[in-house]
Parts: sequence; C-alpha cells; structure tokens
Amino acid sequence: MVKKNRKCVIITAVAAVIIVVALSVSLSGRKGDGKEDDDDNPKIPGGATIEAAPENTTAICSRENIETFQGRESCENICSNVECCFQTNGCFEDNEITKENCQTYTVCSILQLTEEVPFAPVELNEVCKISKLGENDRKACEELCESGSSCADTDVFNDNKLACASFAKCGILLTNIAMAPLEISEVCSRENLESNSESRDECEDICKGGACCTGIEEESCALENLVLCASYTPCGMLELTDPNSKIQLAPVDLIETCSRENVENAAGRTACKEMCEPSSCCVDPLEYPLRSCYIKHAIQCISYAPCEILDLTDPSATFPLAPSNLLEICSSTGNFTNVTDECVGICAPAECCFSSNEDNCIEEFFLSCLSYAPCVQVFI
Repeated sequence: MVKKNRKCVIITAVAAVIIVVALSVSLSGRKGDGKEDDDDNPKIPGGATIEAAPENTTAICSRENIETFQGRESCENICSNVECCFQTNGCFEDNEITKENCQTYTVCSILQLTEEVPFAPVELNEVCKISKLGENDRKACEELCESGSSCADTDVFNDNKLACASFAKCGILLTNIAMAPLEISEVCSRENLESNSESRDECEDICKGGACCTGIEEESCALENLVLCASYTPCGMLELTDPNSKIQLAPVDLIETCSRENVENAAGRTACKEMCEPSSCCVDPLEYPLRSCYIKHAIQCISYAPCEILDLTDPSATFPLAPSNLLEICSSTGNFTNVTDECVGICAPAECCFSSNEDNCIEEFFLSCLSYAPCVQVFI
C-alpha cells in the first residue's frame, strides 16, 4: 500500500513539472506574438500602462476649468497616473511610443503651476493698464493682484515662475503716483491757463497727483516712474505762465510783431521793443551773474528769441543783418563769373564771414554772416 502511494506521489510531481514547463513555453510564445500590443500600451512603474491622453484633456485641464474645484479634480484624475512623464528620469525607457504618449499629457503641467499661485485673472492686464490707473481703477487692480501677492517671496516666485509672471502688470501698484487724467493737456494748456484763475486752479489740482515728479534728488520720484511722470508734462505750463514770475512765456504774437519786415518801420520797431521788454533779464549769466534770469527761466528766455532781430537790424550795430534786397541784387548776376558791382558793394561788409584767415568773424556774428550767404559768389 505504501509503495502504491509513493508511486502516486511521484507521478503527480512529474505531471506538475510537465505542466509548468508547458505553461512557460506557452507564455513565452504569447509574449513574442503580442509584442506589438505591449508597445502600444507601454509599461510604467506599478504595472500600469500609458495610453494617449483623452481627446478632451486640453479642455478639462484648461486654465478656466481648473479654477473650479470640480474642474481641477477632473484634471487631476486624468493626470495622476502619468506622474512619471514629468519626472527627471521619466518613464520612457527608450520606448518611443511611451515618449509620444507622455507628450499628450503636457497640459497636466498647469496643475503644478497653479498649485500655490494661480494664474492672474484674464482681465488683469486690461484693468491694470498704466493709462487707466486712476483712483477707482487702482482699487480694482489691487483686488485682482491680491491672489499673486505671495510672488513677492523669492521661494514662491522660483517655484511658480510662469504663474507669477502673469501678475507682471501688478508692478504698477508699487508706484506712489497714478497716470495723469487724459484731459490734463487741455486743462493745463497755455490758452486755458491764461484765460482765467479758475482754469489755473483746476490745472493745479490735477498736477498735485504728480507733485513728486518735480522734486529734487532724493525727493524726486521721476526716475522710478518715468512713464507716469511724463504724463504730467503739461503741468510745466503752470510755471511758464505764472503771473507772479519774474518772466513769463513770450506773447504768442511776438514772432509776427518782431518780424524783420515789421521792425524796419518805426512803429513796428517800437511795438517789438515794448513786447520784448520783459526779457531784459535774459542776458549772459557769466557776464551778468546778478542780473541774469536765464538759468532759472531758460525756457521763457528762449521764447523771446525773435527779439534778437532788434539788434540784428540796428543801423548802429557792429554787424547788422544784410539788406533785405540782397538776394534780389546778387541773384541777377546769373553765374559766379559775372558779379555786378552793385552785388560786390552790398556784400562788402561781410568779407570777414568768408575769410580763410584769422580775421574770420562767422563765429562771432553767425546770424549776420548767414544773412549774407548769397555773397559767396563774390568772395570765392
């Protein structure tokens, strides 16, 4: 009986070995036959397979969708099983199909970007425009920028660079001033300021917003706010038209009043002199340091430049302008080889302007020499 039982055990063991071998051969054959199927569904750690992302992944993991709890959860469900695609070593294992399928999940990176710092609201760039940053818009901009305030922390910024970058417009809030209102050019125009005192008060109120732009050295905010301060440029007209200033801008009709044609008659010359009287302090500050107002009121002094015609047409001047009919007289010669005696005579005072020697006077009497330009045919 014992021998019979032992025989049965041996037979059973042999049969088991045969079955194991047969299964091994069978599985090996199946693996070879199914290679193409396994490549279509590459293996990743844990025995799972990577399949191409669902067609609607881009929509599910869109910025707008993941800003809701349900949307973010749906995106996480799709992306949670392919984390190795985003790891340093990846899960490609030199398998091109795996690599290709992983690329269909790139949209999943938005979960990391919005984990600590969300993307800025889409309307932020419009609300925080520098041209719209008035008092009310500033408050709206501050509210939209609140969700990105943690980006001020270096570590947070380094971990959320793209999300923090979407809040770039919020930097405008760091300034102490707001963009000047659009109507500043009209309100602070010269015509308006000189019309009545109320207009001047209105301009002064607007310009208080950019008061720090005109400070000196440490008190000035201009360097940090170049664009914003530039919007307050029209405020400069307040000083240029200040009725209490030593000198204001020249009258708008100065050019006409002090035209050469007008000052060549007695009445016109007198009118020009009277209009130019306020610029009597616009003298060389080096030669007349106590009397000169040029350094402090340079723009006002420059606006009186047409007054130079008084000296240039003064018969007693060292070197007055050329006669007004010079061009007519010297152009009638027709060429450089046939210069009339009349042209030679009228050009005689300008000989030093064309001299090639040390007596050349063009630097000292530039404007007068320039008026004698047609005389070049006489002195070449």
